[in-house]
Amino acid sequence: MKAAEATAGRQAAVPERAALTSRALPATAGVAAAGNIVLGCAALLDNSYDAFAVPALAGLALILLVWLAQARYSRGVWERELIILLAVCLAAGALLLAIPEYTYGHQINGIIHRSLFSSVFLLGVGVPALCFSIYHLLGATPSAHDVSRYPLIIVPIALALGAYGLLLARLIDDGVSGLSWHALTTAYKEELQPTGFVYDVGLRNHILGTFLLMGLTSLIALPAGFGAGMYVAENEGWLSRLIAFCTTMLRAISVFVLGVAAFSLVDFAEGYAVGNPISDFIRGYYTDASGFKHPAEGSFLLAAVFLSLLAIPVIARATEEGFRSVPVDIREGSVALGATEGHGFLRILLPWAMPSVITGLLIGAAEVAGSVAVILFIAGSGQNGFGLFNQTTSLSYLIFDVKYGPQPVQDLLAQYQFTAALLLVFLTLTLTIAALFIKHRFARRYQGAQ
Repeated sequence: MKAAEATAGRQAAVPERAALTSRALPATAGVAAAGNIVLGCAALLDNSYDAFAVPALAGLALILLVWLAQARYSRGVWERELIILLAVCLAAGALLLAIPEYTYGHQINGIIHRSLFSSVFLLGVGVPALCFSIYHLLGATPSAHDVSRYPLIIVPIALALGAYGLLLARLIDDGVSGLSWHALTTAYKEELQPTGFVYDVGLRNHILGTFLLMGLTSLIALPAGFGAGMYVAENEGWLSRLIAFCTTMLRAISVFVLGVAAFSLVDFAEGYAVGNPISDFIRGYYTDASGFKHPAEGSFLLAAVFLSLLAIPVIARATEEGFRSVPVDIREGSVALGATEGHGFLRILLPWAMPSVITGLLIGAAEVAGSVAVILFIAGSGQNGFGLFNQTTSLSYLIFDVKYGPQPVQDLLAQYQFTAALLLVFLTLTLTIAALFIKHRFARRYQGAQ
């Protein structure tokens, strides 16, 4: 009797141990795969973690080999996915052993440390291994298949957020150090004195130029974008389709094409003397200490005209969506109550679409603030003043000018490069938050949103 009970107990313990083993190996492989992922991320930041790449891959390969042997022993089958993961893991380790510590030549403009390859291999092996481990750890069911794919989404998003976080931290750390009242209120200026050139260094004209470009662009783009969006939303026919097509294609035009077009227009205006309206409007001018006018290379007005081509499609699309979002019941109800077309537009349609219009305007202004390709060939350092007909400049152009501009600009304004970038980030972030707040506020007031 006792022998029979002992035999039955041993037989019941066998499936229990098998189940425990079937959970332990996926869990162990999942931990090892997660370690490979973490190590791969660390190798992107520090070259010293490259030394742990091959041991980490070898450890994961050993666990996968044990798992493969256990699957063969318990179920009598070779797991194809395990074989593929094991082969990839071994191949990655062998390649890392073959790659030298530093790679150069082969038409590579620079020297690449092996840690870059280590991070790619560790992530490339770790993410699929983690997905496979989660799938078997959860029972290899259809729902487990869906859950096991989460690392394929989460890891790239985490890497992107981490990269953005590091860039923002670097920007804040280096940008705040150059932020001062003197930098904000002093304009960059170059004067020739008997002893040589004397420079005033600051960001005032660049900051004011950014706001001037945003304001002028908004004044030009708002009527065109609002009119185009309203007409497309409220009318049908070939003209409406043509306007919609034009705004879409305008959005698709490369900003460098716009920049080259602006430069070509400035080149054309060189045939006109300073003081001619065409020259003043397109090229701009500045006045020296003696009162003489000198031509510039592109006025704020010209830059605003071309930058408005970036904002018009944004405003038009937002306006169109705003008018199309008006419920049909409200439209029909206003007509049934005797409202005229003009009254319905001013009292119902326009207030309802206004949140979308303002949102499009602010987003367009934020895009203008950070755009540099359009004004790349016509902007300057801002040392000759600030105004409608002065040569255009902005914070975004300053960042470019510090790298590729004249030597005095590179030497003197380099200390404010990160500060300019930080101000741009703050400006665009403020405009985005303002757009969301205004849209929510107007929606609650005019659309009854809760």
